[in-house]
Amino acid sequence: MALPLGDLLRMGAGMAHYCLVPSAADALEGAGIALRAAAPAELTTREGMSCVSAKIVGGSFSPDFTKGEISFDGGFEFAHEDGRRLVMTGLKGDVPTGLISADVHGAEERRSEVLSFAIDPARMQLGPAELKAHIAFTLTDGGAAAFRSVFGVVPIPSGGEMFDGHGIAAITAAGVRL
Repeated sequence: MALPLGDLLRMGAGMAHYCLVPSAADALEGAGIALRAAAPAELTTREGMSCVSAKIVGGSFSPDFTKGEISFDGGFEFAHEDGRRLVMTGLKGDVPTGLISADVHGAEERRSEVLSFAIDPARMQLGPAELKAHIAFTLTDGGAAAFRSVFGVVPIPSGGEMFDGHGIAAITAAGVRL
């Protein structure tokens, strides 16, 4: 599909897997915090890593990845062994800024940018009918503040790598100029 860079591609059905990197898994475990999935996302395992697998439920982007946003169903739950919980739902990725925002439920309720990402074209495969992506996600200041507000600690520092992401989604030309 050879579209001019100004054309918009619409996301169809797809799935994203947010897999804890080993250093993040160790840091969470050391703090007594477990990763869970916020429904309807599911907790899965990929290559030995704990993952949250969330459906891609909409979005669009430009073929050069300079415009667009992607929405996901479900989200993350971080549960301390003493019962405290931090839940992040309503995940939305903003392609040009490289930020994932979420509805944060914990010590206080708010919308916050919780993860950041950079698109590396070498790790993206844009075909005629689907997009395959491999993206690293780091914790933002907002994500770190959410951990601090609920758990009193930030096991993964702001800017620290948290998830190794893999995704695949159907795409179609939206017929809309950006």
